[in-house]
Amino acid sequence: MNKNLFIKEIISNFQDNNLLINEQKSKIFYEFYEYIINENKKYNLTTIVEPIDVIKKHFLDSILPLVEVSNKIKNFNYNNYENIIDFGCGAGFPLMPYLIYLSDQRSKLNFDYIFVDSSKKKIAFITEFISNNKFLNNFDILCVQSRLENLHNKNFKHENTLVLGRAITKFNQLIKYILEFIKLNAISKLSFIYLTGPNFIKPSRALLKNCFGSKYEISFDSYNYEYANKTIKRGVFYLEIKRITPN
Repeated sequence: MNKNLFIKEIISNFQDNNLLINEQKSKIFYEFYEYIINENKKYNLTTIVEPIDVIKKHFLDSILPLVEVSNKIKNFNYNNYENIIDFGCGAGFPLMPYLIYLSDQRSKLNFDYIFVDSSKKKIAFITEFISNNKFLNNFDILCVQSRLENLHNKNFKHENTLVLGRAITKFNQLIKYILEFIKLNAISKLSFIYLTGPNFIKPSRALLKNCFGSKYEISFDSYNYEYANKTIKRGVFYLEIKRITPN
C-alpha cells in the first residue's frame, strides 16, 4: 500500500471510530508503520504486517481504550499520574500510537513516559524511532531494557504511577510482577490499565486480595467495547492499588 492510500485509510478508519486525526499526524503514523515493517524483516516485532491490520489491530487497538478510559472508568483521570509506563511494550504498543495521537495536545503531555521491555532489540527499535522524530521532543520519554519487577530508578516520581499492559502474559503472573515493582520503588499509588481480548475472565476480589494482602487497598473496574463496525471485540480491565500501611 502506497503512502497516499495508507493516509486515506487511516483517516477513514479513525473517523469511523470517532477519533479526530489530521493529515500531519496520519503521516507520522505512516512513518511508524514503515519503520515497523522494515525492522520486522530483521527480527520479529509483530506478526501483524498488513497495512489495514496494522491500522486496526495495532493503532486503533492501542488508542481507542486509552482515549475512552476516562469516560468508562469512574474517577479515572490522567492528570492524577506522574509516570506512565508501557510494560512489555514490544514494538511500542499501546503507548507509541497514543503519543502520536496526542502529539498536538500539549495539555496532556506533562508526564514521564517510560517504555519497558526485556528485549534489547525492541527497546533499541523504540529508541531509534524516538530519536528520528522531532514531534516526540514534546514528551519526556525514557526507554529501559528491563522486566517490570526489576525496574528501579531513583528518579521515579513515586506518588502516582500508571502502568499500561497489552497482551503480555497470564494475568495472575502479571499482578505479581506489579506488586514486586511497587515494593521495589516504594510506590504509594499505582493504577494498571490492562487491554484485554474478548474472552478475558475478570479476576475475583479474593484473588486480588490474596496477591496484595492487607497492606494495600484495591479497587477495580472493567468494560468491553467493539470497533471497526463491531467486527473487533476488546476489553479493558482497570486495577488501582494504594498502600495503606507505612513502608
